[in-house]
Amino acid sequence: MEKLADALGVDPRWFTFGRPAPDHYPFQALIAPDFHPIQLVTELRNLLGGRSGHIDDTFKYLDPIGASQFQALHQQQDFADEIFSLPIRDIAAVVSSHLGDGPVDLLGLGVGTGDHEIRLATKLARHHADLRLLLLDVSLPLLAEAAQNAIKHIPRGRNIPVVGILGNFHQLPSYSFLDAEGPRKHLVTMFGYTFGNLDNEVRFVSNSLSWLSPGDLLLLDIDCITASSSEPAMIQKSDRALGNPPSWLSQVEEFLTGPIWRYGSGIRNISVTRTLDLLSSPVPGSYAIDIRALVDSTTGHKEFSVGYTKRYELRGLTDCMDKQHWRFLQHWPYADGRSMVCLFERRAPSVKRAGQKAGS
Repeated sequence: MEKLADALGVDPRWFTFGRPAPDHYPFQALIAPDFHPIQLVTELRNLLGGRSGHIDDTFKYLDPIGASQFQALHQQQDFADEIFSLPIRDIAAVVSSHLGDGPVDLLGLGVGTGDHEIRLATKLARHHADLRLLLLDVSLPLLAEAAQNAIKHIPRGRNIPVVGILGNFHQLPSYSFLDAEGPRKHLVTMFGYTFGNLDNEVRFVSNSLSWLSPGDLLLLDIDCITASSSEPAMIQKSDRALGNPPSWLSQVEEFLTGPIWRYGSGIRNISVTRTLDLLSSPVPGSYAIDIRALVDSTTGHKEFSVGYTKRYELRGLTDCMDKQHWRFLQHWPYADGRSMVCLFERRAPSVKRAGQKAGS
């Protein structure tokens, strides 16, 4: 019935059931199971009560102030020029060719205000009549902004159902409503360098994305290395975060240290340092920029890692993803080669024959 409706250029619900399609779908929202933002605030306060630790990105968007700082950063012209130079039209054309003709769910993880996901969904909907857009984020203020963006920017004739999910993408496997079993194909996106901010991205792929089915797609938006990880002196010279930082980096640091100012106690001063980390990234050929906050408080000196951004070498990333059963399809460099978007396809694990050694 869907194929016949598509061939005739009519809405499949009208063709099957005689029900007219709405001019525009309302934005629907749901709260993921076991999502407790108040508990997250308690965890953050406990962390800041200690003398050191890593402040996960989850904590930075929870309240309206953090969400406002994030949005203001994205509206800063130089920063916006970089992130919105991402070639959505070219990406959509290739992704569409791999999705086939059936129904599709576009699941955005850590979407913020949902700009890239909405643009991509609008272009994909030209070729996929049954497309749903699922926007998942930990921040209610940002998800509300994503709702307004969806209502404003999705053309009324596109008929794209949009669902906002308030939740934590680290808990994805427990969200049964996202079960990949069934006729719908999945395109999972991680825009905004979210993948490179993860504590252990290999473990995340292995544990949190393993529920996806063969043929499902994954889009990763990541930063590129500026020099080989075997040449730290060259990285120090060529990586602008370490040498000649862009003007908007001060806004980034204000955003990253915001949770300490708002939820810490007795804070007198915070200074920020940026260091090269060659040891913590599990993906071969990659390295990280570790942004650390040195805190002077009434209870003494403290130090927290507030931002952790990894840079990737394409071959090392694709080889690593292949071992996790994700086949590399294509990549798109942008922002003068400082960033790239990579497309992967989920493949079925190979069946080991009797007597065959693992990996052979």
